[in-house]
Amino acid sequence: MYGLRSVTLISVIYFFYCVCVAVTAKDTTANIAPGNSVYAYYGCYNETTGDPSVGNKRALAGGSMTSSTSMTIQTCLAQCNSGAGNVFAGLEYGRECWCAPDLNAFANKLPDTNCTLPCAGNATEVCGGALT
Repeated sequence: MYGLRSVTLISVIYFFYCVCVAVTAKDTTANIAPGNSVYAYYGCYNETTGDPSVGNKRALAGGSMTSSTSMTIQTCLAQCNSGAGNVFAGLEYGRECWCAPDLNAFANKLPDTNCTLPCAGNATEVCGGALT
């Protein structure tokens, strides 16, 4: 996931639904992207839908979602940066881009190895993982 960079913080965040470092996908090596001048990598997180104890809210709720068969990390980051208040950008299922002001407190950080789905628009990038 990717989060907005902040000049007032020592550690910058870049929030991403699920992203992996150097995983093999479809005979190519997909890698984590470093983010851009606005967003920095934050980690691989589980989705919280389907959990009635948290009201079935998404990990990134209160924002917007776009889906594209040509989705890349940079496409998603640009999409989220174009909307006001989108602190977080997350990718799921290789093609969905989620933009939101907050990360659900019930979303848990997972090992990057849980995120292995290549981006629909660039198989060398990782854009999510299996729903957990």
